[in-house]
Amino acid sequence: MAMALASITEVFDSARGLIPPSVAFLTGLWKLLPVIQDIREIIKSTPKPIKTIKLKLSSYWSAIRTVQAKHRLILPLVLFLLAALFFAHLQPAPSVPDKLCISAWNAYNDGEFNGNKAVSDADFEQALTLARRVTSQFSQQALNIQTNLQANSPEPPVSGRVISTWAACWRAFSPHDPDIITSAQRDIIFKQGLVNTVATCYCIQGLSLQELHRTEEAKEAFRETLNYPYGRNWEPSSSLWSFLFPGSGIFWSPASKAKDQFQMFAAKDKDAAYSH
Repeated sequence: MAMALASITEVFDSARGLIPPSVAFLTGLWKLLPVIQDIREIIKSTPKPIKTIKLKLSSYWSAIRTVQAKHRLILPLVLFLLAALFFAHLQPAPSVPDKLCISAWNAYNDGEFNGNKAVSDADFEQALTLARRVTSQFSQQALNIQTNLQANSPEPPVSGRVISTWAACWRAFSPHDPDIITSAQRDIIFKQGLVNTVATCYCIQGLSLQELHRTEEAKEAFRETLNYPYGRNWEPSSSLWSFLFPGSGIFWSPASKAKDQFQMFAAKDKDAAYSH
């Protein structure tokens, strides 16, 4: 009883923001281990082999009733744990430019992994069109926001990985690791809004044009990307990791990506000059 009450208290605390929801969820699961062990022991004691589905369901139901009698708050505890995990995954609806940016990324990725050149080119053209819709409408607004950011913070935001719940703990063991971003830093970067979106969309344009072998246009798009050094693109973690740890992922700089592409262009030009 005390175990279940303690777990429920932790879930309530997480809802109030006192501890991260994923920590409450994992802590609650840890405290459920004795309950799970009880279920296993009861099922093991049922007659073997279980010949019918009806008998199997009956044995499971009997096990649940027995555990419920022993741990009376097990069902409320499980419901509260699931609710904590659900609310941890709640995110605000993306804005129109963010939706276009996500669609542009999806189209670009489809083109990269499609083996049919004609279909790939169509995907890159779609990515280019969607990204241009964002930059044509919101680039000036993004520049204005970035000007304000530069006035308040002379240094651009950091790039690196967000480990969400465990970021602060990890930083304690690795205080000089520049790649670790805390959840608080992540939220500040998200608030840059259009700066991130426009910078990313210019980068998508450059990458798409590069795949379409329209090098000069790609260079122009990458030059525009360099105008947004404060912009950061967000890549969420894989589905399983992000499910257990909502908010984990990686921030990278589109402007730095553009610089890398210019270095690649310069290397290609140098090789072409030597070949002649």
